[in-house]
Amino acid sequence: MHSILTMSVEHLQRYKVKFAPKRFNQRVAPEAQILICSAVEALSQSGVLLPDGTINPSIDKEEVTVRMGTILGPSLNISRYQNHIDHQKHEPEQELYGIMHIDPQRLSTMTANFFDFQGGPETSASACSSGGSALSGGIADILLNDARYCLVGASDLAIHPHLITQLDNARALSHENDPRMCRPFDKNYTGVFMGEGAAVLFIETLESAQERHAKILAEITGYGKAGENSDFDPSGKGISLALRRSIRRSGPMKTKGYDFNHTHSAGTKGDETEVESAREARKKLGYDESHWAVGSSKWQGGHPWGPAVLNGVIVGVKALNEDILPPSPNLETPIMEDVDFVQGEARPERVGRVSVTGQGLGGGATAHTLEIPGK
Repeated sequence: MHSILTMSVEHLQRYKVKFAPKRFNQRVAPEAQILICSAVEALSQSGVLLPDGTINPSIDKEEVTVRMGTILGPSLNISRYQNHIDHQKHEPEQELYGIMHIDPQRLSTMTANFFDFQGGPETSASACSSGGSALSGGIADILLNDARYCLVGASDLAIHPHLITQLDNARALSHENDPRMCRPFDKNYTGVFMGEGAAVLFIETLESAQERHAKILAEITGYGKAGENSDFDPSGKGISLALRRSIRRSGPMKTKGYDFNHTHSAGTKGDETEVESAREARKKLGYDESHWAVGSSKWQGGHPWGPAVLNGVIVGVKALNEDILPPSPNLETPIMEDVDFVQGEARPERVGRVSVTGQGLGGGATAHTLEIPGK
């Protein structure tokens, strides 16, 4: 991680940093650093951030909101700074930096400050669906005309002794020392494989994207959220309701092809519940199961916590643009024989629509539907 953060500082020096690079590590928590680096990539790909490190003059910075999601954000740094306070002399400046590192809101404020986006920063903390909550908030900003654009992201560096111990006590972690340890949708699941990182999207109105001739990767045609007020053993009602709301907003599929559902599934006993919930939602809306496929990207890098939903959105965008169904290569014994989990390798198929569902501890659920109209 130290090498990544060092590269971050060096890479970001070309942009208009508001503070000296030598203080970057002090003033910006690691979780915010990787968010900013991911945002640089997203904004560059979208044509918002120009090669000279400035924001495209066609973008009104007052019209850009910043919505970030996290489970714990920088709060895991509390123990590190408590240790500093306990064992070192009183250093007001260092303690001020410590405060800057432990506030989850800093994920959105520091990202907004870096790019000088003035529409308003906000951080969502809704467990594993935090990224989905941030995305829904950004969509609402645009639909309510509070903004024309939104930088949406999520970040967690959750491989920490405190969290690992708690998850292990809950018997949620995989104990296998095997690169194929994370097996979503498998009867012989082994548990959660810890991951961490950041994911960032740039969303805007269709009109603004067309006006600046941006490359439109996909259109968010529907979104929904729900809750079922459960704890460690959700029934799936929240996922089903959120997905129904999202697909209902989206309307009939605009392009013939596969309807791909990226679920939250992390290789636990909850995988079957999530798939059954998605099936129930589709059935209530009148959809059959032909040309319906289900997948989860957590076999690749484990469960990244806050960014999980946004990772699914990125996978879904790639599936739509490349007409390929993402695979479940670690799957050996499917939990259901009548569901297409794209076992083995990725499969070339025309993909007409993607829905991404997220589930957070406590029962909060989100769903987002993506298409490429006129594809």
